[in-house]
Amino acid sequence: MPENTCERLEGKTWKKYILWAFLGLIGLVAFVVLLIWAILHPHAQHFVLRDVTVYDFNISLPNYVTSNIQVSLSSKNPNDRIGIFYPHVNVYASYRNQEVTMRSLMPITYQGHDEESAWSPVLKGFGVPVEPYLSESLYQDLNNGALLLDIKVDGCVKFIVGSWVSACYRLRVDCPAFLTSFGHFDSPEISSLDRSRRKMSSASSSSSTSAREFELEKEIKRQEVSIDELSSLSSSRSVYQKTGNLFFLTTSEKAKTNAQKQLDFAKSEIDKIRSQA
Repeated sequence: MPENTCERLEGKTWKKYILWAFLGLIGLVAFVVLLIWAILHPHAQHFVLRDVTVYDFNISLPNYVTSNIQVSLSSKNPNDRIGIFYPHVNVYASYRNQEVTMRSLMPITYQGHDEESAWSPVLKGFGVPVEPYLSESLYQDLNNGALLLDIKVDGCVKFIVGSWVSACYRLRVDCPAFLTSFGHFDSPEISSLDRSRRKMSSASSSSSTSAREFELEKEIKRQEVSIDELSSLSSSRSVYQKTGNLFFLTTSEKAKTNAQKQLDFAKSEIDKIRSQA
């Protein structure tokens, strides 16, 4: 009987063992991560814009913005087993993606389980430069009594579970605030003589126009600007709309629909006044 050589399979067997061990380790890690997630069930923090009070907002030559804004923000930790630590958080206001105030640093804050924190920073800007095209647009919005500001939160947060502290994660929050309670703003290009002439002409024209008609004209212009501002946002974008002294969270589409209703009502009222005249 002739002799036959036998092939050794020990090497391939060990490779299979190593492969299966590696796959098992990956599966174990995935199972542990899934188990931790199911137990902790983490949720992102919930921010609410409570109030925005504008004490000062002016434009000066050539393209500088001076502002003084009081903001009231609240943040809630919705997690039952995770604490949130805010080591470095800034709040500022922007207009069409350009900062118009300096960044205000919030105090270091820790939120326990289901805990809520409130911040009331004062956002100020002295001679903040803006782009020339934004300066003209901002002046028109202020003069028409409608302004869309973005109150933004920028910083980092850490998550705490027992004695374990995570790395610092980037925090970015955008709270659009649609404000419609501004008075008249003079253009920085208009001289004092031009202003006095304009005031005299407006006084003479107002003597022949009823106060009601004048207010309706302002309301029409304000709502037209509002619709134009809201049209630049996504229809599902959340905005805070100020009604009286309260802010209500809604979508830009609903706010635009509401502004259109007010615009149609103001136009119908002014048509009635002019038809009677």
